[in-house]
Amino acid sequence: MKPDYDVLYRFENHENTVTKLTFRVIKRTPCGARIKVCEWDANTRFVNLTARKQWACNTEEEALQSFLRRKRCEMAYNQHRVDRAKEALVQAELMYGRNQTADNPVQRVWKTVSLDIRC
Repeated sequence: MKPDYDVLYRFENHENTVTKLTFRVIKRTPCGARIKVCEWDANTRFVNLTARKQWACNTEEEALQSFLRRKRCEMAYNQHRVDRAKEALVQAELMYGRNQTADNPVQRVWKTVSLDIRC
């Protein structure tokens, strides 16, 4: 059901749920809108509706597309961090070696590289 007043929409996720948020528009301008963040609070926020990345959108469909784009970017960023961590593990094992012959992981011993700097 659409409210009687002008609104903007935003989707957010918290733990395992996706929530649709609706914000009341206080004033529209040629490039955006001032919205009320909380009904019980006096805080407001300006949303630039001509920008490429909008904090809130005019329609639910635009808000959903914005949410999906944000989550895809978040996944790509985190995948890059995982890839860098894997590369660091491989480099550490190559540079410093590890005794892989022991059956018990507790008995595995890290070999240290000699730092002998004698000329």
